[in-house]
Formats: sequence, structure tokens, C-alpha cells
Amino acid sequence: MEQVIRTTLDVQKDKHFPSKSDADGRKTGESEPDVPSGDGAQAASGAAAHRQRFSGYGARHFRVNIPESRLSAGQERYASALIEVQVASVLMHAWSEVEHDLVYKPLEGELSASEYALLDQLNGLVLAGEIALEQLQQAGDARLTAAETPFRNHYELAEFLRTRLSALGVDLTDATLGRIDVLFDYLAEQRSATASSVTPYLHRLEQDFERRPVAAQLADLMLSGNEARYKAFLSAMAASRNPTNRKRTTIASLETGSPGKLALGEFVTAWVLFENMLKDVAVFEEDRLPPLSTLLRQLRDRGLISPKQFTELEAMRELRNRVVHRGVGEVPPELLRDAAVVLRGLTKAIERKGGPS
Repeated sequence: MEQVIRTTLDVQKDKHFPSKSDADGRKTGESEPDVPSGDGAQAASGAAAHRQRFSGYGARHFRVNIPESRLSAGQERYASALIEVQVASVLMHAWSEVEHDLVYKPLEGELSASEYALLDQLNGLVLAGEIALEQLQQAGDARLTAAETPFRNHYELAEFLRTRLSALGVDLTDATLGRIDVLFDYLAEQRSATASSVTPYLHRLEQDFERRPVAAQLADLMLSGNEARYKAFLSAMAASRNPTNRKRTTIASLETGSPGKLALGEFVTAWVLFENMLKDVAVFEEDRLPPLSTLLRQLRDRGLISPKQFTELEAMRELRNRVVHRGVGEVPPELLRDAAVVLRGLTKAIERKGGPS
């Protein structure tokens, strides 16, 4: 949540609650009520008489501005407004509302020591509830990781990825996760929507998720050099755009029918052959194949392709990403067929120069 706030808004200041306690037991980060006399003063004096056993209000507050780029035309004046965003659990918010109404808005005099003690006890229950919910989430994540239990939906897959990658210090947003829904549909169709099927690829991810989201990187690693997987993933992408046309994936379904499907099948076949050739001529350590952009530069630097061919392959790579991760859309069949011809020619030329490494 903090990552979302910091990437979406301009944070001017933030506070943790509770912070370190001062001498009189009140949390120094806690805001004082703006009631210097009357019932508020009585409440403050009564609170001082009861020393809390639990930490009280727990949350994170952010004082932010909305960037002008996120405001619609005519709303620019709001860019100077200072806004406070308060992030707390539902349990803590409910306790805070009760505590505020009783302590700072008493209807019939100051609360008794017993009532303050009850509020403190409720605070302890809320804190215990938050810990229990965190443990329940962790236990669920551990169960999915250790067992072959399939993810029930793409939300479970997304939460699994968030949890596993957070251990590496990575905070993921919906944007940096990418099309997890398409990835889940593909995995479910392949009967591989389990933690054990996804985990082997996690250590091979590059952490440039702003440029290449998690779902796109995982798909690239899973599909590399396998024509059947490519076509199953493309089917999942197409089904996500047209849910009413969802049907079981077959290779034949992408090779027959409209000219667009035939051209797409031809391009995918040529691309798979190109990827498999790269694995034979590339220089890399262990099982971690470098990113495609790195491999293309490597081919150029080794003299296996000319600068012109490098430019052509960069265009092919962009077309491949457009087709696989954004859907074939309005890509003309002629463009796909021409690209397939170019790819086949380049693949043969590189094979003749490079041969097995």
C-alpha cells in the first residue's frame, strides 16, 4: 500500500503510529485533541491517570499532494491542497472510532478508570486480531508453496507472487504485476496453476518490473522455445479479451480458420525456431538465459549479425511482445507473414555463421 501511495501521490510527510513514548506515557507521534478546556480536558486528565498496557492506535498517515498530471482539466487548483491519507486495518479503525467517541466526546462526564481499562483491553484484542490475520495469511501462503494445491483464481496467484517477491525486498503494484489474469488462465489450462510450477522461475526474474511486469517476464520464461505453450498462452490472451468465446486451447485452433490466425501461427512457429537457435549459439552461465535484448547485442558484437540485421531483429522482438503481451489486435496478417519470412532467413544465416557453441 505504501508503494502505491508513493508512486501515485507526492508524499510531503509521513508518520508511524505508535511512535516512541514520551515521559508521560502518551505516544509522541499521536496527535493531541484540539480541545484545551471542558470535556476534552477532563478526558485528557482521566487518560493520564490510566497507563495503557497496549500500544493504542496503530496506523500510517501520509500527508500528500495530488500531482497535476493526475488531475483532469479544470482541476489544477487541487494540486496545492494538502491531503492526509490514513492507512490502518479495519479492526484498528473500528477501535479508534469507539475510543475517540468515548474519550474525546463524552456525553455524561469523564470516563472511569474501569472504562479506560476496558478500552485498553479492547485495543489488545484488536492487536491480537491483526497478528492472527497476518499469521493466517502467512499460513495460507506456506500451504500453497509447500503443496500442489492449485491457485483458485488469479488473486491467489498475485498474492503468492507479492509474498514471495517481498522477501527479496520488492514491493509490487498492479502495474508491475502485469496481466496476472492471463497468466493464471494459461497455467490453469495447462494444469500448472500451482506454486511448484511457478517457483522455479522466480529466481530468474529481472527486477526491472516497471519496464517488464512480473507476468510478462514469467510468461517469457515459461514459453521460451515451446510452440505449443506459445499458442496456449495466446489463446488465453484472446479469451481474456473475449470471455464469451472461451474454449479449450488446441494448437489446431490457432492454425486453422481466419487468415489472421494462419499468419499468427506462421509467425509464432518462426519465432520459436529463432529462440531455439539462440539457445544453441548464445553464451550464458548455468540455466539463466540472458534477456533477449542482451542476446541480440551479443550476436551483433560477435559479428553473427550485421547492424542492419540487429535493427530488423529489434523490430521482430517488438512485434513479438506486441502479439504475446498485448494481443494480436489489429496487426495485419501480411505484417506477420513478412516477419515470419524475415525471421526464418535470419535464423538460417545465424546458424551458418555461429553453429553450436
